[in-house]
Amino acid sequence: SMTTAEARARELLDGLGPLTVRRMFGGAGVYLDGRMFGLLAGDDLFLKVDNATEPAFRAAGSSPFVFEGRDGRQVVMRYWRLPAEAE
Repeated sequence: SMTTAEARARELLDGLGPLTVRRMFGGAGVYLDGRMFGLLAGDDLFLKVDNATEPAFRAAGSSPFVFEGRDGRQVVMRYWRLPAEAE
């Protein structure tokens, strides 16, 4: 069954085209045309950033997706939480 986060993501991103959501590592990847561009973790939607878009996410008070690697170190991914004002 669809999680609340997945339902919200589908509603927010509806205009992009047909989305695919695949469960992975306790969350889910959000795909469009076979390419992952989003990540669902808990109740949060994270979107993939690049060097051009990351500053805008940072300026909006967003933060990156972080998890603990096998060696115990924090791994920061290039997926940033959707800022509250974007919802």
